[in-house]
Order: sequence, then structure tokens, then C-alpha cells
Amino acid sequence: GATASVGGNTVSVTNNRTAAAIQTAMVSAIEGITAVTGGMTEAAAKAAIETAIEGVVSGLSVTNVTIVGGSLNTHDRVQVTVTGTADGQTVTATANVTVQKFLINHPKT
Repeated sequence: GATASVGGNTVSVTNNRTAAAIQTAMVSAIEGITAVTGGMTEAAAKAAIETAIEGVVSGLSVTNVTIVGGSLNTHDRVQVTVTGTADGQTVTATANVTVQKFLINHPKT
């Protein structure tokens, strides 16, 4: 929260986002990930997931990413579990991600 003085009065704002609301946002963000592509190493996939989730869920700091199932080949479905903190709460969310085909963008000639 934040504290400010308005018209001689002290006003305090508290963020009331619940752990359940944060978890719902995390699940939605995990399900929407397209940054995991075939042939990635597990470390690269975890880094991509962390970046994607933190970019979508406001104020989330990811502390752990786990990937289970599949071998990160194109079209594999893997289970992703992300743990992080937001608004002073530790939250864990799990959802499935489909490994995307790696596309190389060729410049127009």
C-alpha cells in the first residue's frame, strides 16, 4: 500500500488483491504462453516462462518454475508450475503449455 497526505488528512491505500485472484491471473498467463518453442533447453524454457508471467501478472516476482512431462519437442504438452510472490503473498499456480514450433523470420528480399 501507499500513504499520502491529502488536504491535511493522511490517506492509506491497501492493495486488497487476494491470493486466489493472483493465482487465477497466473494460471491464465501460463495457459497463454507461446514463448516455449521446440528444441529449447529446460533452462531457456524456464527463463521464457518467468519473463512471460512477470510481464502479464502485475507485481509478481517469480521464485520458481517447474516443467513436467514431454521433452520440449514441438506440440508436446507440458505441465508448468510457477511459484512467486505478489502483494506480500506467496502463490503457486499450475497449468498446461503446448510447446510451439520454432519459426525463423526471414527478411523480405
